[in-house]
Amino acid sequence: MTDLSPIPPSILAPTDAGWVEALTGDELPEPAKRWRIDGTGSAAWAMAHVINSGAQLEALTAQAVEWYGRIDAWLVHESAPPRATAAFFAAHLERFALDTREADPRKKSVTLPGGKVQTREAKPRAVVIDEAEALAWAAKNAPEAIQTTEKLRLEALRLRLTVKEMVTIAWVTNSCGCKVSVRDEEGLDIPPVGTETECSTCGADALIGMVEVLHSRWVVTDAEGGDVPGVDVDPGGVTAKVVVG
Repeated sequence: MTDLSPIPPSILAPTDAGWVEALTGDELPEPAKRWRIDGTGSAAWAMAHVINSGAQLEALTAQAVEWYGRIDAWLVHESAPPRATAAFFAAHLERFALDTREADPRKKSVTLPGGKVQTREAKPRAVVIDEAEALAWAAKNAPEAIQTTEKLRLEALRLRLTVKEMVTIAWVTNSCGCKVSVRDEEGLDIPPVGTETECSTCGADALIGMVEVLHSRWVVTDAEGGDVPGVDVDPGGVTAKVVVG
């Protein structure tokens, strides 16, 4: 049977790989700062480390869970006497305070060295024991008792919005050879390449040539181009994810 277990990093390691042991989560060692994947070999070495580190993390987590279980069991055992003692005397103190109030309704609390026992009176009131049945009854008989929560339907909202990239700073090279810097924080309205224009540098009639965007930001607007409060843009982009296996 073919052995499909992960290749240990040591088999794929380059000769100067000792710096890996210094990867502790603090400052990177100098060799690590310089290291880059330069081909399939070094990429396979990197993947082997991801797999090996994942296995170490799983083992550490399993050990921690086992220790947590022991600590929980120890805590339950050791705390049983003080919990039982506190519950026993607290029950007697509460009974004493209730008896005291019953004998003299003006005495709503009992003050003792180290603390007090307070009592309070709650009037009878309706409580819901089956929300589905109570909701069905209220829908017919007490609709004002039903709370409706408004929530945005994001897909429907997006159909009413426009997401666009707004250029704020750019270099524009005209056919006359001049390179002009243009900027506007509210967004530049740069005509298409090939549009006739008067060069702001030399004054000659020219055509807009290359446009080099230096800064831009994503904005979201409504159909008329107005701002939409409470809404921003997730610019998206290409990401990578390591998948082991």
